[in-house]
Amino acid sequence: MKEMVKIRTEIKIAILFIIILLAFIWGYNFLKGLDFLKREDVYYAIYSNTDGLKQSAPVYLNGIQIGYVRSMKFLTSDYSKIIVEIGIDNDIKIHKGSIAEIYSYDIMGNKAIRILSSYSKEFHKPKDTIFSQIELGLKEQVSAQVLPLKLKAESLIKSIDSMLVALKEIFDPNTRNNIVLSINSLKQSLRYIEHSTGLIDTLLQEEKYRISNILYNLDLFTNNLQKNNEKISNILKNISNFTDTLKRINFVQLFERINAISNKLKMFLTAIEKKEGTLGQIVYNRNLYDSLEKTLSSLSSLINEIKENPDDYLNINLIKIGKRKTKNKKINSKN
Repeated sequence: MKEMVKIRTEIKIAILFIIILLAFIWGYNFLKGLDFLKREDVYYAIYSNTDGLKQSAPVYLNGIQIGYVRSMKFLTSDYSKIIVEIGIDNDIKIHKGSIAEIYSYDIMGNKAIRILSSYSKEFHKPKDTIFSQIELGLKEQVSAQVLPLKLKAESLIKSIDSMLVALKEIFDPNTRNNIVLSINSLKQSLRYIEHSTGLIDTLLQEEKYRISNILYNLDLFTNNLQKNNEKISNILKNISNFTDTLKRINFVQLFERINAISNKLKMFLTAIEKKEGTLGQIVYNRNLYDSLEKTLSSLSSLINEIKENPDDYLNINLIKIGKRKTKNKKINSKN
């Protein structure tokens, strides 16, 4: 009887130990975010480096834990790829195109996975592979932010160096003398400009009445142009008609005619030079020229004499005319 009681006590102790052990395991996993009572779907993500991610690390979606990392193992024989098995609550659907990103979720640098949802209308099925990426670490983020500052600092140092070189050249004695000369030249130029502006001002004061008259005449001129706008339009129209007429002229035929006339004139002058024709004889035959001149002189004298004594010549003509009439009558009567 005592042995039976002893056996029952041992069984009770064993059962209690098993219960305590299971409760401890369940509590430990529960504290790690694992709940064996929940049903979950499995998804995969492939990384080249898990960056310190641990098994049982939480998985978040919009800040809420929806799962955990179930396992990690190398996918290839060269250890270049790591496949991570993710357990997610079966009531959570992952949109296609979403990204499983490894990131630091606390100040201690502990790693977790967050799902960057694409909000697509299609969803992944369990055991699908999700796109993956790794968030830049603190070092990389600092480097990314410091790099532009570094480049600007280098550029600033180069500028300062160029400025120091320029200052060194400025403080060179020859350069200082050149600067002094340039400043003196600038002062002299400013004095000339000031003097010139004074002269212009004086000229404007002295000639303001003349300038006013010029402006008044210019105003009258523009008014006249406005009043005679129709006449000017007619003039421009006539000019346009004249230019149209010039366009219609066949200048080729005109130049051909002028060329023909010039050729004939050339032949005419050539004939005169060769003493051919009457005009050639007159030009080059002195005796003929003198005879012609004497004839013209005699004719001119006769005309002058008739003008001076017209009665003598008119009587003679009348007598001759009367004799001719009497003679004609006699001839007619005989017939």
